[in-house]
Amino acid sequence: MTTATVSQSALRRDLFGLQRVPFTAAAPCYLDPARADLLAKASAFLQRRGFAFLGGPPGTGKTRLLQHVCSLPDPRSIQLAYLPFAMCRDRELLRALALAFRLETPFRKSALLRLLQEHALSLGAAVTPILVIDEAQLLDAAALDTLRVLANHTFESQNLFAIFLVGHDEFRERLSLRVHEPLRQRLAACWHLAAFDREHTLAYGAHHLRHAGAE
Repeated sequence: MTTATVSQSALRRDLFGLQRVPFTAAAPCYLDPARADLLAKASAFLQRRGFAFLGGPPGTGKTRLLQHVCSLPDPRSIQLAYLPFAMCRDRELLRALALAFRLETPFRKSALLRLLQEHALSLGAAVTPILVIDEAQLLDAAALDTLRVLANHTFESQNLFAIFLVGHDEFRERLSLRVHEPLRQRLAACWHLAAFDREHTLAYGAHHLRHAGAE
């Protein structure tokens, strides 16, 4: 441990009475009633698979909440691919998903599609492949349509993946465009996460300070 690290730790203890850095992802997820309700809905959605959109202003904890959702099932029952920044073209999107699942990455888009679909099918019903795509408002029309094709390729329209699209509320407005109607029809859920009110802002702060060791 370096001198700087020791002094910073001592400073937290001496001035603030903290044992750990507060307001990090290491703390348990704080759930107000709205987030607890959304947690239950998102957990149920994992069993159905398909598409869901979680929107809301920046900084409301959308990604953190979905991290919590994905941490609840038995790790053996899911495979998770998380894309933190969705500003990529359709083939780049498929390649990033293949890498997240630790698969080979053929060059052709059609081969990538087939690879990912076959991987999802190989997992069977007992394991749910989950895609969490952050900043979904940055995806172009071709990438969105590629996701739609990826999710379903069987005659029975079976959903192969549970796909969470996460982004700003403007993405929901984009989905109202006619070009996105096929994807909009596939959305099983559309949720909005609002900022905390005053009461829960205070409770959120207290929650993180307690986890950091404050008395």
